[in-house]
Amino acid sequence: MHRRPQLPIDRDPPNVPDNLQFLRHYLSNLDSGVVIDVHKVEEMLAKCWRELSGGTEGGMDGYKLLKRMENVNWQPPRLSFKIVRHGGTVLGSSRGEIQAWTVDIESGEAICDGTVGHRQLRPMNKPLKVEPIAKEITAAILNGQEDPRLRWKNKAEVRVLIGEIIPADAPKQTVVARRKRFWKALEEQLAQSGWKRLSKKPVWRRPADSAP
Repeated sequence: MHRRPQLPIDRDPPNVPDNLQFLRHYLSNLDSGVVIDVHKVEEMLAKCWRELSGGTEGGMDGYKLLKRMENVNWQPPRLSFKIVRHGGTVLGSSRGEIQAWTVDIESGEAICDGTVGHRQLRPMNKPLKVEPIAKEITAAILNGQEDPRLRWKNKAEVRVLIGEIIPADAPKQTVVARRKRFWKALEEQLAQSGWKRLSKKPVWRRPADSAP
């Protein structure tokens, strides 16, 4: 049987915001250990979050606690929990960062204990096979074909429109990696027919001895 902790709660404590005081009073009547009614604690903690020192670290805010706190544990005077942060998904990541937090109810301090893992929030993007795409573009260039992915200049030079081939519809890191692999494959295939890339531009020039 856990001993029910008793924190000193003043009825009208000086300099203690009401929301934080309500949370202190509620927790003082709980047994130490795993918190069962997480929803209640989430609501109370969310209301006083901005009153806590260190609470806004890393962009954390009270409303982000609602329906997301996990492994909530009460060991007076500290309340600990884990939470999955969704910030990375805004930037296109499919995973969320799991952070551990500790709130000292007596001192009114919230401490982020760091990242303790990651969670897959949505399916990862399937690997893109760039070689067949590069082969298709190479064939179009060698045959002088009109193609929405190509922009010709008097049949001697052609610009490859990468945005039409590998659009930026995935996380930036994924798009960059895909495009890098595509450029490498395309350059290797065109080089076999004597086409040369102009500097670092996405433009290739027909070999001088090749018929237009």
